[in-house]
Amino acid sequence: MMLRRGTRLTNEKKNIDLLVCHVSCCRRFTALYDLNGFDPKKNLSKPEAWHIDDVLAHITSHSLKVERFNYPVVMTRGDGWIATEMGKGAWLDKRDYKFKKIESLVGPDKIEQYLYGKGLAAEIKPLLGKAKWKGKASFHSAINRYIIFGCTKNSLLPFGLTKCGSNYRHVKDLSDSQIKRGPNGKNGKVKVRSNARCVNDVDKLNIKKTAAFIKSNHVNFSIAFAYRLYHRTFERYVIERETTLGTQHIFHPFPEEDRISDGMFRYHFKKIIDKASLLRLKHGDVNFAKDFEDRQGKSFDGVLGATQRYEVDATILDCYVRYPFDTSKRYSMGRPVLYLVVDVYSTMIVGMYLGFDGPNWQGVSQALANACLDKVEFAKRFGVLLDENDWPAKHVPIELAIDNGPEYRNTFIDALLNARIGIEDVAFMAIYRGDAKGVVERKFGTVNDQVIKFVPGALADLAKREDSHASNNALYDYDSLMQVLIAEICYHNNSADRLKRLNFKGLENGADFTPKAIFLNSLEDMEKVGRLNPEVSEAKIRWAFLPEERATVNSSCIRFEGVEYHHSYFNSSGGYARARHHGAFKILVKRMYDNINELLHETDDGQIVKLRLKNINNENPLASQHWELVMHLMEQEKNMLHEHKQNALITRAFWDSVTDQTTLQQEAERSLAPKNKRKSIQPGIKARQQIQKLVLRAQANQQLDNTFGTGTDLESMKPAVMDDLDDELYGD
Repeated sequence: MMLRRGTRLTNEKKNIDLLVCHVSCCRRFTALYDLNGFDPKKNLSKPEAWHIDDVLAHITSHSLKVERFNYPVVMTRGDGWIATEMGKGAWLDKRDYKFKKIESLVGPDKIEQYLYGKGLAAEIKPLLGKAKWKGKASFHSAINRYIIFGCTKNSLLPFGLTKCGSNYRHVKDLSDSQIKRGPNGKNGKVKVRSNARCVNDVDKLNIKKTAAFIKSNHVNFSIAFAYRLYHRTFERYVIERETTLGTQHIFHPFPEEDRISDGMFRYHFKKIIDKASLLRLKHGDVNFAKDFEDRQGKSFDGVLGATQRYEVDATILDCYVRYPFDTSKRYSMGRPVLYLVVDVYSTMIVGMYLGFDGPNWQGVSQALANACLDKVEFAKRFGVLLDENDWPAKHVPIELAIDNGPEYRNTFIDALLNARIGIEDVAFMAIYRGDAKGVVERKFGTVNDQVIKFVPGALADLAKREDSHASNNALYDYDSLMQVLIAEICYHNNSADRLKRLNFKGLENGADFTPKAIFLNSLEDMEKVGRLNPEVSEAKIRWAFLPEERATVNSSCIRFEGVEYHHSYFNSSGGYARARHHGAFKILVKRMYDNINELLHETDDGQIVKLRLKNINNENPLASQHWELVMHLMEQEKNMLHEHKQNALITRAFWDSVTDQTTLQQEAERSLAPKNKRKSIQPGIKARQQIQKLVLRAQANQQLDNTFGTGTDLESMKPAVMDDLDDELYGD
């Protein structure tokens, strides 16, 4: 048996628990630490040196269990995680300070000298008397801790790190002992004169009730008003006093030691209602949007050329879309959400996505991916034939302008910047301020007012009571509406008047001033100054923009959202075999929402492959459909399956009544025969089987004769041998 650092030797019955802290192969010695009574918060003693042969004999004689020691989790964390996620950057400074003190004492030769030789007293002596470490105990404690916990710098961290500063529990109510009253300043220099008690769970619940009441009933707001309302409702008692006019009720506050302070209330109130909500409560939605937004000028300011900045936004179209999986062609599936991506410099629409969810970050990611990809294949999927010059938008932007709203996840933004496809910055616009993205907002007005407003199924500006609702008049299904929108976008890009956006060079050259012409003209200038991103492959673009999701590999396919996919990579890499023999496993995939046919997956070697929909002989009804339609259809199928099961139960009950009657008749016939007491197999089974075959054959011949009119009598078909055999066996 080979002993290694981090091996744990245990026997619970004998109360033995030893940790192998160090192994010296050349000396054939090891250092063991007794974990019984171990407390990492206290100073740790020096591990005990054992000869390896003695340790092996000890393991055998005491039947010790050999396993790996689980070091504290914080030891495996990186400095960035400890400082940022845990918020304990100060502890890293303390760790580094300790390590610097003992760094010269924890080299491999010094550790062996300390554990198995003469020790380090001579080496420690010159280091004494400096700063706070004036005694040998400080050095020994740090060295022991370093050796016991794997000889890493993180061994010098406090292992209760995740709970540091958070071990304060709020008491349930006033019947519990008060644990904490609050500090007298960070350095103990500021005297807290308040005698208010600590906050308990009941107080926090009352603060939540106060916040909910203010949200529902008060437009005008201030925290001082909220505290007065809380104090009036929950921290007063009534004194009844008899006067000449009758009983008088006088309100009186609780004693200070039975109340929470104003500061406590403000702290917990702000944790319940964030700063944006406070401003919105205080000033209202309109004033919040008007007065509390950053002012960065017009969206065109600072944009020097095409592809420098793309704006993206979404709106719900004012029309209903016809549901395709319906034979009556009358049902609607709601109003779709249109996402548009616009090049700010030229105002050309460079990308789009039409969905039925959101607006949200998933839809934005789909639109952004579309903005950076070739439009010929995209339009072809919906039956629109384009050449590359009709919609020449397939470039990765340098900047993006997106709403600073909660629907856009930070992980999505980080993924864009980390993908290294050329996007350098994501500019967040003010919440609920469409004027901050004026270019793309005007495009929504154009689409709604000039196109959607006049199609069947559009919402009327002034609907009449006697008119049928617009959802009953839906004309376009998803694909046909996409055709209309693609055509409108191409019309806009090739016809809109943008003379004011034409620069001096364009005027000098007599260039056209449509959005497409300005876009193409500017691309040349951007390329000359090195501000045009190089072309990126389709796979990398989709992988950068699309959200991460999980699919399951099983023995026959890759299953995602109930849909089956396949790629030969999982044959060659052994993925299917792994799933068959070791169980299904998850993989990372990405999808385009407007088409179900493909998924993207990045292999272990960094190659991005397309998983294809399993569609043998074109039998899959889901092929080429939008994901949201497919999910709706799958829900319908679940309902159909449920109804099928109910009908199957009814059918089963009916046919059980038929078979039960047959069973009862047969049991009645068998009850007339004497009870069979035989235990072994019956004799004569084969002979009776041959007789039955002859009878069935004769009946079949009789049926043929009756069908074709030959008139053969069934009785004449019975062989004489049967009569002789009957007489012989059962004769009188």
